[in-house]
Amino acid sequence: MKIQISSAPSEIDASIIKGYLENAGISATIAPDNNNFSLSLHVSKGPNVTYVIFVEEEKAEEAKKLLSEMQDKK
Repeated sequence: MKIQISSAPSEIDASIIKGYLENAGISATIAPDNNNFSLSLHVSKGPNVTYVIFVEEEKAEEAKKLLSEMQDKK
């Protein structure tokens, strides 16, 4: 079962995170955040939509650790 591990302010940022995780051997999925307030007001999924990142439940802790390390490198 896939669970949400993080969110990103745009599809591009979410894609970068997805690529980072997949380069580390963790399959990831991204999707527009359906709980985002702006989506409830507009049907379109424009450039300002928050995206969420999902991984398999058994890989969640490893993925969160990698994302933490990624943030530390910035």
